[in-house]
Amino acid sequence: MASEKKRPSLTDSAESVPETKKLLTAISTPSMNGNGTDRSNSQPATLLFRSQAFSIPQPTTVLASSQVLSIQRPSPSAGHYYMIRDSVTRRVIAIREGILIVLPESEIRRDFRKVTSHWLCYERSRVLCFKSTITGCYIDIKKSNASLFPLKAAKEVPLQMTGTGYYSYFTIRVQDAREGTYSLLMWISNGLWPVKISSSNHEQLVVCSQDYSGTMWEFIPV
Repeated sequence: MASEKKRPSLTDSAESVPETKKLLTAISTPSMNGNGTDRSNSQPATLLFRSQAFSIPQPTTVLASSQVLSIQRPSPSAGHYYMIRDSVTRRVIAIREGILIVLPESEIRRDFRKVTSHWLCYERSRVLCFKSTITGCYIDIKKSNASLFPLKAAKEVPLQMTGTGYYSYFTIRVQDAREGTYSLLMWISNGLWPVKISSSNHEQLVVCSQDYSGTMWEFIPV
């Protein structure tokens, strides 16, 4: 009587089964490129079983919400264009019909043919200036208003556009590094004065007394 072929049992190891041993040998043998180098390291690991191939997924790192870092905008620097926006009200410093104005961002998008809100930042005498290349004018202050400084009491002095930029000297101070917000300070009469949106007219840009921190501005590259 012909001897029956022994069937593998669950207790047999993988190496003791001939078919499995051949399969493991084939998997462990590195495949060679034409130049004689091992190409197994450049391909994802696979496990063969009955003519099917299953890709072994590579480990994935999952970050908790507390580990996700916010994207921080770089601080304003000379030679770049910015849109200057209030981080709270989302009102933007702009020019409409030659007049310096602060408008909602949605209105600027709607009236983009009449409104410009891109400002070129450049350095002059080691401080910053902001100029509209569309009108050629600067964010500035009237000479008569500049004589009011230093301010002795809480007061708002309006800013405007001028062609000379005689008093257009600004510096910035970080308010919140993670959120990318800054105070915009104007240099007048040997002092730095915060720039903000007027409390009585939300379309007017003003400088105010030093005891006020000013508006928290975002400088968005454009």
